Amino acid sequence: MDSTLDKRIAAMRGSLMDTALEAAESRGQRLAGVAHVLYALYRDDGFAGRLLRAHGLESAEIRRLMGTVPNMPLADGGKPVPNLSTRRILKHANDTLEILRYLQGNDQVAGLLASHGIGKPDRQPTQAQVLAAAQAGVEAAGLLAPGRDYGMDPDLLARVRLMLEAALDGDSEMNARTETLAEVIDWLGDEADREWEHAKDGLSDGYGGFDAYTRAIEHCQDMLMDDTAEHGKPDEGEKNEQAE
Repeated sequence: MDSTLDKRIAAMRGSLMDTALEAAESRGQRLAGVAHVLYALYRDDGFAGRLLRAHGLESAEIRRLMGTVPNMPLADGGKPVPNLSTRRILKHANDTLEILRYLQGNDQVAGLLASHGIGKPDRQPTQAQVLAAAQAGVEAAGLLAPGRDYGMDPDLLARVRLMLEAALDGDSEMNARTETLAEVIDWLGDEADREWEHAKDGLSDGYGGFDAYTRAIEHCQDMLMDDTAEHGKPDEGEKNEQAE
């Protein structure tokens, strides 16, 4: 990462930490945990904060969560400190969406966010993938509009992360369907073999069952081929761009 991006990430982390500690202090709590970081994200103007507010999450819900998660009372004149999870998250995450994904590892946070339609994707990009994709986008934008500053910041990284999550999640859905069809084909193949043996041994009246299973196998194989072709096929917008 370049020094400017490093500074912007450090500023994001520091701002969120300050807000989380302030939230803990205002409640007389010694530890700033994941609920306090969620509150900090909610109050932040970054990408994850806008996402949380757009999904209808309210600060009162997070304050209730801060009171529900076990904590220790703040000593008179004392200052709250981040707990181990908060310290680790705000030390390593590069963007607010990455922080949100870490927070969703907590069941109580995940449950609250799920009630507002914010789920955690099954597959997530690595930091290296997000940085590489963001850098490629910045370089491409610079060629299209020379002289304009397209520097990277945590908000850009969060938007890129969301797009990569969607791409990876799409692959997961196709892979799950492919695996299911493959399992069905295997089962049908076993049943077809059994019908064939029964027919040869005179245990059934004919080969109708075998034919039915083989036709079903062929249908599933056609579906697999269609899925594979569709997955690699550009959409209509891409077709038009290629034609131009």
